[in-house]
Amino acid sequence: DVAAARAAAVDVGAAAASLRGNDAAAALQALAKLPGGAEEDSAEAALRAHLAEQSVAAGLDPCGVANALWALGRREAEDAAALVGLLERRLHELAEQCNPQDVANALWAFAKLRWTPRPATWGALAERLGAIALQLKAQELSIALWSIATLNLEVSSSLSAAMQSATLEGVWWFQAQSVANSLWALGRLASADVAPIEVRNDLVGALAEQAAIEKARFSPQGLANTFVGLVQLGARAEQVAPLAEAVWPDT
Repeated sequence: DVAAARAAAVDVGAAAASLRGNDAAAALQALAKLPGGAEEDSAEAALRAHLAEQSVAAGLDPCGVANALWALGRREAEDAAALVGLLERRLHELAEQCNPQDVANALWAFAKLRWTPRPATWGALAERLGAIALQLKAQELSIALWSIATLNLEVSSSLSAAMQSATLEGVWWFQAQSVANSLWALGRLASADVAPIEVRNDLVGALAEQAAIEKARFSPQGLANTFVGLVQLGARAEQVAPLAEAVWPDT
């Protein structure tokens, strides 16, 4: 319950300085899932201070880095720039070891923190993302796309091809939010001022079809983002029609 969680937060805060880096990152992530309060805030501050020590950050593995970044992103902790920078540098070092969840969580955190990674870091992450794109789950794919588009990161032709192929292969697993995020992101990337990507027409059609299947599960914002993405992608009338008919059957 809440009381037990807050009591645990006090214990975690008191022990923060003695924790291994990965354990501290896991604790920070767990606390970030709680509503927040004086006890949680104090414990999180102690864990952040511990992770900000160079020797501690240097011992983090990819999961530890991603967990810490996710926690900061969940709190939208824009006052933690020094720690985010340290974690970004460690992520750059470990990029080739990251698994799909690590990459998706890190990119999501950067987007929530409005933190644009250095070109070297993004280059390493992009290379890894392209290599493991087919391993990403539907939610991870859509989160990665949304994060990349939110941060206005440049997408190479090889990464674009890998991400689009992976999305097309797994599109039938996409729930409403993943469809909305993906279409919004692809539309934004396709209309970027610098290095816009070319989105496959068969992918646009497949996402539109999946959107019609998921019609009852869209939030108002998600539905709006879906249609915005379809318009930006130049979807044909016959591609948009199934969704429009599903949402407005009497029109």
